[in-house]
Amino acid sequence: MKNFFLKFLAGIVALILLQVLIARYLTPLPEITLINKNLADGARVLFFGDSAVWHHSIGDKDPATLPEMLERETGIRVGNQGHPAYHLGVYAAEVDYLAHASVKPDAVVIPIQLRSFSPEWDMRPVNQFEKELFFLTDRTRFISYFYKPLAILRAINVNTVSYTQFLETPVYSGDTKVGTVNDFEALNKNKAATFDNIKGDFVYKYMYRLQPNHRKLAALDRLLATAKDAGIKTYIYIAPIDYETGEKYVGKEFTATAKANADYICELLKERGAPCLNLALGLPSKAFDYPSYPNEHMNELGRKYVVSELVKFYFKK
Repeated sequence: MKNFFLKFLAGIVALILLQVLIARYLTPLPEITLINKNLADGARVLFFGDSAVWHHSIGDKDPATLPEMLERETGIRVGNQGHPAYHLGVYAAEVDYLAHASVKPDAVVIPIQLRSFSPEWDMRPVNQFEKELFFLTDRTRFISYFYKPLAILRAINVNTVSYTQFLETPVYSGDTKVGTVNDFEALNKNKAATFDNIKGDFVYKYMYRLQPNHRKLAALDRLLATAKDAGIKTYIYIAPIDYETGEKYVGKEFTATAKANADYICELLKERGAPCLNLALGLPSKAFDYPSYPNEHMNELGRKYVVSELVKFYFKK
């Protein structure tokens, strides 16, 4: 009986060691690997962001990403941390990771997408990035090795927003409820680019009125506090949106709503002693690159504008 117990115990220990080995060396979180690689390569600035950070248009003569353009303009090594659909919640976790790292960058560039506050982006289940947040905020740098068994045992929540919750989330145009996510998602499954469909998409993605209790604003607060305590500068800008096309489909209230939301974010940053570079309404339609339904992808003209404004605002003082 004693031998059986010892063998059983040895088997458990072996399984634990195997789990640690697999988690640490064979399946590391790509974001952490990239942060560590960028810092090891001498990056003094890390450029966070979503797909707009690295997207380029087929017709661009210069396909350089925003981080590449910024590095070229400043001569400072800039690391690209862009990832599709990332948002302030993930950026706050990435800054938390940096705050406890042995090597820290001098600064992080943080794009704030107005669309990321909308239910279309904020509440989409796949955009919650539970695993990434768990790994990035593991101060022990050890517990995260057990993510898979903890997730299987439901000791951690890996489904923070259910698809039902997502579909039932109300959608507002200003202060007026215009439906639920389900109404607009059903529209998006049928991508005929009619006037009404495109107008609906602009409403869905941009016409909310930003509220003080929004969880992305809470994430911004955490990010600012963590970066300040760690001595990491934050170069924050509100990313451009295609307001001209939005106005074409929705009317003047589109631009008024976008401006009000962007101004609100800048006021919040000002209250916390952080500068705010507001580029929300800085670009014409010809600087964007998307087929029919709006996103924030820019062509060469748009990317050069963003980098030029970043350099003037943050790097030439």
